[in-house]
Amino acid sequence: MRIFAILASFILVFGPFCTNLSTDTDDDRYSYEPTDVDLLDLGYKTQDCFSTQWWYFDAIFSNNYSITLCISNLFIARKIGFFLIRINIYENGNFLEEDHEIIPFRQITYSSDKSDLSYKGSEIFNAKYDDDGKINVTLNVALSKIQVNLRFNELVKGWKGFTGKGWYSVPIPKAQVDGVIVVNDQTIIVDGFGYFEHAWGVKSLHRSWEWGKFSSLSTSTVFSRNMKNSSEEDVFFVVINTDEFNYTSIDRENISYRNVDYVFNYGRFVPVKSVLEINQGPISLNVTFEAVTFNFTRVFLFAKHWRFHMHVYGTIVVDGETEEIYDTQIMEYVYFF
Repeated sequence: MRIFAILASFILVFGPFCTNLSTDTDDDRYSYEPTDVDLLDLGYKTQDCFSTQWWYFDAIFSNNYSITLCISNLFIARKIGFFLIRINIYENGNFLEEDHEIIPFRQITYSSDKSDLSYKGSEIFNAKYDDDGKINVTLNVALSKIQVNLRFNELVKGWKGFTGKGWYSVPIPKAQVDGVIVVNDQTIIVDGFGYFEHAWGVKSLHRSWEWGKFSSLSTSTVFSRNMKNSSEEDVFFVVINTDEFNYTSIDRENISYRNVDYVFNYGRFVPVKSVLEINQGPISLNVTFEAVTFNFTRVFLFAKHWRFHMHVYGTIVVDGETEEIYDTQIMEYVYFF
């Protein structure tokens, strides 16, 4: 398994086996153009070549607990591969517990005509439309130290798009979340707000990225600055849900993003305070992200990963209507080498 992880990390960073199927672009910057997400976009996507996909969830609860849960799949030509399920629990933004399990590819079952994943005969992931046409996702995951039974209910419309490296969707940019988590035999009833993304067909990765999201009363914003190297971008996208049903992708020339404060941690200067400004048509945005807590982990073997609980504050204006943004959200910075 360790040798396979090294091989996977190398290929995802430096390029795929099947170069003729590579989703890389020759453009200096790739324009992210999202379209509506469909329920089947949440399900397992088969690929004929080496690639990865993941389902990522997070939520911040009203009782000061928070969670990240990621189901990742890595495989070669539908034959060799595995799933990795990883859960992190936080209390007041501080790391509380982590649990993970590596599952051989053949032990996970899925349907081609609906969005679900099952392990040992039990559904661990299921997505459906409710009576109002909104997406509801149920997670039932039991690991050795952590159990999760959560429902993610769509509050704003999801979207998907091609990044130049693969497909990246956010089926639920903002969710109402409720359910139960069990941590070291302690049962905790939770409710709060969350987020869900699904990426697939990813045959190589960006060298680094800074990703996050935040909400006001009526809007929801997701951004990701994805780098080719230390100075060149692959793609920098910002998608803003301006209300329950509509979203807008922001053109790169209308985005200003700067890191204004750093800490030195695990051999890198890590940004802990940043400013994002947007001016495009009827939308203007000015927010500051400021780290409340952060935790260092590793992704694969070559990547350094920082997960932040960020305080986000500022304003957004849509069609002349101003809303205050005062939010706490989970964000991440990842650097390869």
